[in-house]
Amino acid sequence: MGPWSKLERRLRDLPDPTLDLRFRFTSYRREVIETPEFCAETACKLWITQGRRTIWAVPRDRSARRPDDAIDSVGRRSAGWLVEIAAEYIDLPRERRFEWSREWEGWGLIDILKACDRTIGRRRWPMLRERLREPVAVALLDMREHGHPLPRFMPGGRDCMLLHDPN
Repeated sequence: MGPWSKLERRLRDLPDPTLDLRFRFTSYRREVIETPEFCAETACKLWITQGRRTIWAVPRDRSARRPDDAIDSVGRRSAGWLVEIAAEYIDLPRERRFEWSREWEGWGLIDILKACDRTIGRRRWPMLRERLREPVAVALLDMREHGHPLPRFMPGGRDCMLLHDPN
């Protein structure tokens, strides 16, 4: 997998343009967030915005600007797996994306990628709706189908203290 900016460019073309989604990723410097046990690893965050509003983030509660954030060794190792899942999804042939799944769903990221994927057409939306478990993904599919704006709810994703290695 190449640098995040290349993947981000490829992810810009994935969602239906009416959704106005953007996938974002950041990696925090070690001086900002220290975890002595895993000093070789980087603290990072992956989030999805619709316009200016964050609708999904892992971890939801991480910020390098707030010194009171408790980022432990578990929370430090979080969003890197999600970048790999997004890259794997993008690299799939279009005809395999609808059926594709993994043992670990990436805290709902795969559902979101499928719900916003412009290559999954209107005829498959009812079948897709039955498979989706992430509330943000269901709301995105509703928005594509009916044009309703996303409801006001807490962003999806996971909190820093609830992260764990799924493997």
